[in-house]
Amino acid sequence: MADKEFDFNELKELKIAQYKKTHLKPAIFKKCKGAIIFVDYKMAGKKTPCVIVPFKKENIAAKTFKSVKKNKEHILKKTAFASLEFGATPDGKTLVTIELKKGGLGAEMLTAKAAKLFGEIKMEYKVVGLPEGEEGAATDDNSGTETADPAAAKKQALQLVALFKAFAKGEWAAVKENPKSAKVIMAADKKGQAISARISKWLAENTDNSDLTMEFEAVSAQADKLTALLGQIKATVDKIKKAQGEKSNVDLDTISVDITGKVADLMSSFAKEIESIDGLKAALDAIK
Repeated sequence: MADKEFDFNELKELKIAQYKKTHLKPAIFKKCKGAIIFVDYKMAGKKTPCVIVPFKKENIAAKTFKSVKKNKEHILKKTAFASLEFGATPDGKTLVTIELKKGGLGAEMLTAKAAKLFGEIKMEYKVVGLPEGEEGAATDDNSGTETADPAAAKKQALQLVALFKAFAKGEWAAVKENPKSAKVIMAADKKGQAISARISKWLAENTDNSDLTMEFEAVSAQADKLTALLGQIKATVDKIKKAQGEKSNVDLDTISVDITGKVADLMSSFAKEIESIDGLKAALDAIK
């Protein structure tokens, strides 16, 4: 897993086996939210079809992407910044959803180039976003926060923090009061995902804006809390979506969901991680 001071020169020296052991070890890889992705990238002197450099936080990957472009680390049309989401296939294999956010690398090319790598690490994958022909809009080195209005960005940050607080008091409070209601859970997930997308966009656009240090920290904190909350209901949401897919006319009001047992399992398995996130343990205790 990469960090803020990632050394791409060191990456270039790695052999593919070393690279996979260092960056794609499942226990670490599955905790990552963002990535820098290259195709046809040279490592140890050999062209490698696909290289994924994962980051624990999406905003750090976004910031690193800007330095990758500035330093011309790789051909831009073969480079991307992406978010990562981990789930499971019906047969229990790990499924990685890669959402391309910026760069010149399109979904079609990455889907083809990543096949060998994911086969080797025994994971399934899905690529969404930035179809071929649409990448250019996100690759202009002069675009983004460098020309953004700091006052407008600060106002947006306040709005995002307010949106999260309203979500916590509204949709999430409803989940705590109705933990077996599929309709309530799906409504919370839909609203939360929409807010998450807006937060991710703001963070990506304002990573290098030195005028927004306090705002960036505040929005990042809300992003972490929102990710933790949505993570609590993800498995339930996936099951509900699957049920809806199998029976298209299913009524959410007829689906009863037992998430209290799952919350207890979550707290038992990830006690240290939950303790490290402010407010998460209290939220989980409220559901139990």
